[in-house]
Amino acid sequence: MMSGVDISDPVVKQDGVEFTATRDGVEQRFLAHREGLEDLDYSVFETAGALLKAFNRHQGQIANVAGKALDQGTRRGETVVLQSLL
Repeated sequence: MMSGVDISDPVVKQDGVEFTATRDGVEQRFLAHREGLEDLDYSVFETAGALLKAFNRHQGQIANVAGKALDQGTRRGETVVLQSLL
């Protein structure tokens, strides 16, 4: 767990990987956008499995980006899209 953010329930979607980020009891659903993951990994993902592996490989960086988004507040009932993961 980095940046005090816990990542759970990753689910591969067409546009990326959706997951829940939790910090200090505050939860928010996020989508790590496919293009953001591809930029982070310098790869193009052909399969859902490859996308999920990249998500798992870069979870620390994704947690940092999600933490910054959490600092800006949460949006109940909405999934926040993380376009850039850099």
